[in-house]
Amino acid sequence: MVKDDLEDIRFELRHLGLNVKVRRKKSNYFCHGKLNNKRFTVTISSKKNENGLRNFIVAFFFGQEEKNLVSLLSQFMGYKPFCTYLYRGDPEGFVNYEWDKECPEERIINLRENSDVGLIQRLEDGF
Repeated sequence: MVKDDLEDIRFELRHLGLNVKVRRKKSNYFCHGKLNNKRFTVTISSKKNENGLRNFIVAFFFGQEEKNLVSLLSQFMGYKPFCTYLYRGDPEGFVNYEWDKECPEERIINLRENSDVGLIQRLEDGF
C-alpha cells in the first residue's frame, strides 16, 4: 500500500511535468526536485480512501516564480492552497504554500502562534 502510494505520487507529479525524488517520512511523503533549475520541496499526506484526495501539502519554493508550480500542485491536489507565508530570519527567503482539506482554519491559527513564521496571507480562492 505504501509503495503503491509512493509510486502514485511519482507518476502523478511526473505526468504534470515535475521530475521529483520522493521518499516516505513517517506518515507523509517528502519530495524534492527542480523546475527551471530552481529547487523546491514538498511534503504530501497519504491519500484518503474515502474520496481519493490528499488532506494536505506543504510546498517550499527556493527563489523562483512559484505561480507555475502552485498551479501544477493544485491540479495534483484537486484544490487550491489556502495560505502562503515566510519564515522569519530565513536568508534564502523561500516562500511556503499550504493546501489543507480538513482543517485550514486551525492551521492558520497554529501558523500565527508560531513566532518563526511571518507574512501569513490567507488565500481566499483556496479550499
